[in-house]
Amino acid sequence: MNRRTMILGLAALLPLAACNSAPKSGGSMGLMNSKCPMKPDCPLPADAPTLEYKGGKVGFCCKGCIGKWNALTDDQRASLLTKAK
Repeated sequence: MNRRTMILGLAALLPLAACNSAPKSGGSMGLMNSKCPMKPDCPLPADAPTLEYKGGKVGFCCKGCIGKWNALTDDQRASLLTKAK
């Protein structure tokens, strides 16, 4: 395997490394979602960072996802939240 292929392969895995591997627990925390809306493959940790959204709480796998969420429009947020329930 050449060096470039190896680097590209490792770069593709980096987003997965940011996920917290704690068990899913969104529903038990009173959240509107059970998966991170920004990274649906990442489970929510027991101490998931949260934000208030339309009268409820949205949980995220990490604080980095909160910044991404804040950059979205309301329509984009609603769409991602629907998929993360």
